[in-house]
Amino acid sequence: MITIKEIARKANVSIGTVDRVLHNRGRVSPETEKRVREIVEKSGYKPNMIARSLSLKRELLFAVLMPMTNQDSGYWNKSKTGILKAGEDLSPYNVKIKLFYYNKYKESSFRDRFKEVLAADPSGILMAPVLSDAAEELIRGIPQKIPYLFFDANLLGANNLSFIGQNSYDSGLLAGDLMKMILPRPGSVAAIQPMVKDNHIRHRIEGFIASIHSEPGLSVKVYIPDRSGDRLSFQRLLRRLFKEYKTIDGIFVSNALCHYTADYLVEHSLESVKLIGYDLVKRNVHHLQQGVIDFLIGQRPEEQGFEGIHILHRYLAFGEKRESRIFMPLDIVTKQNLKYYPHV
Repeated sequence: MITIKEIARKANVSIGTVDRVLHNRGRVSPETEKRVREIVEKSGYKPNMIARSLSLKRELLFAVLMPMTNQDSGYWNKSKTGILKAGEDLSPYNVKIKLFYYNKYKESSFRDRFKEVLAADPSGILMAPVLSDAAEELIRGIPQKIPYLFFDANLLGANNLSFIGQNSYDSGLLAGDLMKMILPRPGSVAAIQPMVKDNHIRHRIEGFIASIHSEPGLSVKVYIPDRSGDRLSFQRLLRRLFKEYKTIDGIFVSNALCHYTADYLVEHSLESVKLIGYDLVKRNVHHLQQGVIDFLIGQRPEEQGFEGIHILHRYLAFGEKRESRIFMPLDIVTKQNLKYYPHV
């Protein structure tokens, strides 16, 4: 009998897209849905009722390890929304979600919550391994019977089921290309790296630098706040930055804390400085609407969380595997197209 994987191959779409069509979960174009349904009808596909019946009788506990939802100006609350929505969808199949929050600026917090995750003996784990070094060490202790996947940030060389999130390096390249479009020549750019221990952020910075260096007449320097995630540390950094440069033409902030820089530019009447950052959190959206932030790059955190839970379920209930890396689109958001993107 044909499988969902074979249907996906015939329709030239992902397994997740086929799953959304079969379960009427939307977010599929009419043309794609029609193509998938035609293949399903012609093939005589029937869901694996035995596996589905088993999944109804056996509780599946999915542990989610992620940063506290108030960190990064509420960015992680968006991931939580998608995760809980997936949990609601799968509740008829006896799926339970348990959330474990860690302080992304304290490695001890991550280690403590990780121990709690393993103590819960989950059926599967969805994890945002933002503290890369600690995560690389700790995942070795995950029992082989427990599948796990990463969202938002990835770790190379791990035995994770999949990763769902952006290609960080390409995302940084995109930010650099956007900056080159709006900068004068010659021009000076500062790249702010709010976290040192996050490979996801570091790869963005690397991509951004590569893009800027490819353009004659532009220079770039990386700045790291003395304390991560702190408004005052951003202010100290920005004072130093503008003291070192006679003129600064553009600033790139490699995570959701772009609004700290936007606040500084407004307070010091630095309207000419171009600013690019990440994520449609409330304070970033405000500055985008006011024209202080020129571009925001969106990561679709709700979709990451939602799809991550569904991937775990399909693997445990039906034995279906997804691609090892599922990259989110690199959404370029401006004040002109903001209304077409969901935001807080």
